Amino acid sequence: DLGVAETQFYSGYLSSKSSGVTIQAAALAGTATPATVSVIIGGTATSIIIGASTLVSPTDTTYTLPMSVQVVDSKGNPVPNTKVTLGIWPTRYATGYWTTTPCKAVILSEVNNEDADRDTILDTGEDGNADGTLTPPSSAAGEVPSFVQTGATGSDSSGTANFDLVYLKSSAVWIEAEVTATAVVLGTETKSVYTFWLPALKSEADACLLPDSPYNPRTLPGGKIVMNAEPNQLLCNGTSKSTVSARLTDYNGSPVSNVLLTFTLSGSGGFPYANTISSLTNSDGIAVAEYQAPLKTSGTVTIKASGTDPYSNQIVEQTTTIRLGTGSLQMQASPSELPANGVAGSTISATVLDTFGNIFTGAEPVLFSIESGGGSLSGRTINTGSGSASVVYTAGKTSGTVTIRAELVNTGATATTTITLTTSSVGFITLAANPTSIKADGATSSQIKATITDSSGQPVTSGTPVRFTTDFGKFNSSNSTVVDLTTSDNTGVVVVSLISETSAETATVTCTAGGITQSTTVTFTGSGTDPNAKPAYLQPAPTRDSSGNIACYNSSGQSGACGTTYPIANLSVSQNHQCQRNAGQYCFEGCVYAV
Repeated sequence: DLGVAETQFYSGYLSSKSSGVTIQAAALAGTATPATVSVIIGGTATSIIIGASTLVSPTDTTYTLPMSVQVVDSKGNPVPNTKVTLGIWPTRYATGYWTTTPCKAVILSEVNNEDADRDTILDTGEDGNADGTLTPPSSAAGEVPSFVQTGATGSDSSGTANFDLVYLKSSAVWIEAEVTATAVVLGTETKSVYTFWLPALKSEADACLLPDSPYNPRTLPGGKIVMNAEPNQLLCNGTSKSTVSARLTDYNGSPVSNVLLTFTLSGSGGFPYANTISSLTNSDGIAVAEYQAPLKTSGTVTIKASGTDPYSNQIVEQTTTIRLGTGSLQMQASPSELPANGVAGSTISATVLDTFGNIFTGAEPVLFSIESGGGSLSGRTINTGSGSASVVYTAGKTSGTVTIRAELVNTGATATTTITLTTSSVGFITLAANPTSIKADGATSSQIKATITDSSGQPVTSGTPVRFTTDFGKFNSSNSTVVDLTTSDNTGVVVVSLISETSAETATVTCTAGGITQSTTVTFTGSGTDPNAKPAYLQPAPTRDSSGNIACYNSSGQSGACGTTYPIANLSVSQNHQCQRNAGQYCFEGCVYAV
């Protein structure tokens, strides 16, 4: 009467899926909508998982790894009192070895178990490494109990069972193990698989206490050496050095430490004075030797590094080369053209280049010398600073080309540069007369001084041509109105004497040199001699010779430059104006009377 129908549902012997069993109710008549409900059946094993500890316990020869299996039903509830069958199998093995400093396992290869069908019988085609046995043996993975029962330890309601995996230390790292756990409920099997590489105790691994793989072939592939020389080109100056390194690696490319490598030299130079040297590889597998270049010996040297690969027991070696060169010098003269005046200077620099053509910044002695031409240098042997050395060249007084040589003392490299010494081109002439006014007596003279300089104001060099001309009077050195001279030294000064006419005039004196002209004037004053004077006499004036020098006369009336005599006819002297120079000789500044 209430519209309710009931029934009884009985579970079977197996757990349901996690979603449960679906039960539906539907009316046989009428329009009622069917309805469903889910019922989960638990208490029987539906899932097994396997876990392992993160720590192992050692003995002298074995490791013990605690492990567990956990059995739950479809609701995740523990299933106690379930028998779980265990198994273990070595699925793969590895070849390799342990390095030192630091200790590290180097895996060369990972190989599947040769017993593909797991029947422990060597079948045809299964002996992959041709050693006549199955590799690895089935015992390599260790041992586990044949079965465990959940709830046997701890709480009776627990779905967990603990067990130990025991394996040899020689299998640690080198064996991949597969642990299986199987539970059978009412004829239905539930299975779990856990695969992992057998671990080693970290402290023993770090101490390099574990053996290499027992599955290595009789001959391991050898390692190799990679060499480098930095730099690989040197000046053969007896001091330049190169760091030669050799890196030893195994077949897998991992560095091999603590191995003695021997470096052997073929060629000049040394380590620094021996032809061989040995060095241990560091944690990066690198051994180092320092090579030192020889003096003045160019060419190529070969350095070999050799040693024994401790894992393959093979000797490995490699070579590298270093090129030895004299380097080169770059020379420069600044300026490269000078006046040949004995004072002008030029900075001569020599830059040292290495065998790459780069500036060599080390200290190197450079010898400077004048190969041809005149002049002087401020120094001879100069050490380079920042790659260059310099001296100052001072010009000679002779025009031409000067060659300056530089030599790199330790390698023998040489270079030259040239400087052109030129006769100075005239830039300016300074012309002065002293005095600017003289008597028009045909004997008095004025000193004409020309100072000739180049365009920079420096005196022109010795030998520069100079011409003097005058429109009145004459030059004492040529007894004419034109005289050609040259500068006699490096002062640029030339001096001539202009002798006056016997009539009052203004003489224009012109100096010409190198296309440059300068003029000055000299005034001749007075009327000279009076031919009607009574008695006949010369106006008071210094008596001078033809060169303008005051003349000396002896008592017989002969006169000339002091120390030289020549006759003068019809001449008498007045003793009133004499001044005795030497015995029997007089010079007169007063009147000289004609007879």
